Amino acid sequence: MSDRLVKLALALAATLLTLGSLEAGIRLWRPAASDFFDAGRRWALFVEWDPVGGYYRGVPNGQLTAAGVEYRFNSWGLRGPEPPATKPPGTLRIVTLGDSVTNGSGVAYADSFPALLGTDLGPRGIDVVPLSMGGWNTGEELNCLRRYIDVLRPDVAALLYVANDTEEVDPWEAAQRPPTTLADRLYRTLVVKSRLFEWAAWTYVTKIEPVDWKGLKEMVARRKQEKTLGPPFSPDHPWWLRSREHLAEMVALTRSRGATLVIYGWNLGSYPPGPVMMERLREFGDEFGVPVFDTAQLYTDEHPMNFFVLAYVDSHPNARAHRRLADYMERTLDDLGLLSRSPSASSPVNTGVPPARKPHSM
Repeated sequence: MSDRLVKLALALAATLLTLGSLEAGIRLWRPAASDFFDAGRRWALFVEWDPVGGYYRGVPNGQLTAAGVEYRFNSWGLRGPEPPATKPPGTLRIVTLGDSVTNGSGVAYADSFPALLGTDLGPRGIDVVPLSMGGWNTGEELNCLRRYIDVLRPDVAALLYVANDTEEVDPWEAAQRPPTTLADRLYRTLVVKSRLFEWAAWTYVTKIEPVDWKGLKEMVARRKQEKTLGPPFSPDHPWWLRSREHLAEMVALTRSRGATLVIYGWNLGSYPPGPVMMERLREFGDEFGVPVFDTAQLYTDEHPMNFFVLAYVDSHPNARAHRRLADYMERTLDDLGLLSRSPSASSPVNTGVPPARKPHSM
């Protein structure tokens, strides 16, 4: 071997050793590698469209750190432990449906209300399986439930309905994600897999990269277009009408499997359009015989921002808010008699309900 090749091999080995040492050091040091404003970008790199299910999900068996919180995803690409392969005899099962609030955005998984509910109810022979993803609307929630309902065989489907669940443009679709070019795929892989690259990318985005004025202008233009549709949750608002259709399909789907749908309106602080949203949900509940609960009452003893992940910045519920929500869900489900009845039968039934469409721009 020539001296040139020897030197090249030594240089390559030294480079790899240096990068490996830096990677190990970053993992041990664990410096802040994300903040709230970078978290959305990080999520956009991590999610992918599931063409079979008809919804966005995380990278199956992937791991992501965003705004200092670690997110681990199971083989279904959803946050939480690996879904059970079977339903043990005598087990009563609750499925929690929702978007980023149900997904526990901004808090450790153990502090999210699905995890807390599962821990609290486990001794009673009740398990909780979360089906959620940041950015989902009711169409995607319905699609995911439809895909896995015969696998999970839930007795209760607890839907946490959030005001932006009516939006027909998924934020990942609006951001034209997931990435499709080779360079973007490589970037996403390195951000997700390498702590060193993750930290370097965050440093560049927050300290060096200029403001994305084009992205901000596009966001303003979308908001202006949305205003032309009328006030949110007005009875004839097209987004609400479509969301209402999805809710009706959820009712038909769950009842055909012997399960019960219960809706919780996420209404921390009763900020607009929360009260109007609750009015529409109660009307729906009265028409279809679905229990509907308003979560606003859980947070009236303190300023609402005391329950935010980050006051004035990130309005997702913090660990204290999740704790109250888990307790409220257990209490209300118990009052409805849903935590003491016999588990549902195992045989699936064909509902004949067509799949919900992929969210689309208006």
